[in-house]
Amino acid sequence: MAIYILEDNIFQARTMEILVSNVIEKEDSYDTNQKIKVFHKTNELIDDVSCCSESYNLYFLDLKIKNDEIAGFLTAKRIRERENNSLICFVTSYKELALTSYDYGLSAYAYIVKDSTESKFIEQLKNCISAYSINTPSDNEDSFIFESKNIKISCPFKELLFITPVSPHKLLIKTSTKEIYAHGSLKNFDFLDDRLIRCHQSFIINITKIKYIEKSKKEAVIDENISIPISRKKSHELREALDNHWKK
Repeated sequence: MAIYILEDNIFQARTMEILVSNVIEKEDSYDTNQKIKVFHKTNELIDDVSCCSESYNLYFLDLKIKNDEIAGFLTAKRIRERENNSLICFVTSYKELALTSYDYGLSAYAYIVKDSTESKFIEQLKNCISAYSINTPSDNEDSFIFESKNIKISCPFKELLFITPVSPHKLLIKTSTKEIYAHGSLKNFDFLDDRLIRCHQSFIINITKIKYIEKSKKEAVIDENISIPISRKKSHELREALDNHWKK
């Protein structure tokens, strides 16, 4: 989880970073170790989000970036493709565009006008950060965690669908909200959790996401109607794991 700031004006970006940091530090209930990431270009923010394994973040997005008056909306749309629950807040001088966010189906949490008084501006920041902190997933939430040399992945276990290699030493970890790529081998996940079963030489599946087994095709159909192959060698192990899971 992180707080992202997109602002092409370096001075305004630094001011936002300081204000957000001050709000967090003054409130005992907030996580003072919260990451604050500042970007001046839309593509750099999107690249960072794409590499990030988190599915819940807070975004403060300027609308106009490098003379593009809807850059913030387009960036938010890209974010929404990956993160359904993250809070998106627009920070801009263009108050007349407030209703336009609805045309993009972005479910923006707030629209903060830069020309507001300092006290009102800070109060709106507080409201956004408070809403983000209240809805932050608990550390006790059932999570899937995988850590390699270059990346640490953490997501709710209920979102994990399957894991499969896409090239030697590179894996696709597919969740219901995004695709994560990481270096590793399927062997890294053997015995990691009894809900993760190697159903095929090239697939590890989260058995809690299985809707039914298509016996004639030797496939498991999971959420989003994705079909995963089942090898003859692994079919008995998968069936046994499913029986044990469904008995719980």
